[in-house]
Amino acid sequence: MTKKKFTKRRAARFFITQALYQIEHSDQPLPLLIGQFVRTHFENSDHELAGDADEDLFRRILEGVTHHQSEIDQTIGRILLDGWTVDRLDAVVRALLRASTFESMYDLETPLPVIINEYVEIAKVFVAQGEVTFIHVAMDKIGHLVREAKENKN
Repeated sequence: MTKKKFTKRRAARFFITQALYQIEHSDQPLPLLIGQFVRTHFENSDHELAGDADEDLFRRILEGVTHHQSEIDQTIGRILLDGWTVDRLDAVVRALLRASTFESMYDLETPLPVIINEYVEIAKVFVAQGEVTFIHVAMDKIGHLVREAKENKN
C-alpha cells in the first residue's frame, strides 16, 4: 500500500473494510470497537495512514452498515448466483460489498462510479485479481439496482 494513492475518503474506506472484517471476528460492542480502531489506526502516528483518513465518514459508514446489515445483505443476495449466500462469501469480500452497498443505498450524493472505483482500488490491496473482478461486477450490479430503485421511488 502506498500512501499517495489514498485520499482522506479512500483511507476511511480502507479502515472501514478492516473494521467490518474485525467486527465479524469479535464480540466487542460497536462503540468499543470504533474507539479502539480510532486509537490504533487514526491516532497512531506509526500507522501509514494516520491522520489521513476521514473519521466522520468512517463512523457514518461503519455505523450505517451495522444498522442496515440485514437490508444490505438482502440486496447483495439478489445479485448472487443460485446456491450462493452472503455468508458464503469471503469475509473481506463481504466487508467490501457491504460498505459499497451501504454507500450506494444511502449516500446518493457520491456518484456510483466513484463508490465502485474506491472499493475496487481497496480490494486490490486485500484480495486476488479474480476476486477484484467479481467485486467490481457485483458492485456495479448492486449499485445500478439500488440507484434505479431510488429513482423510481422519486
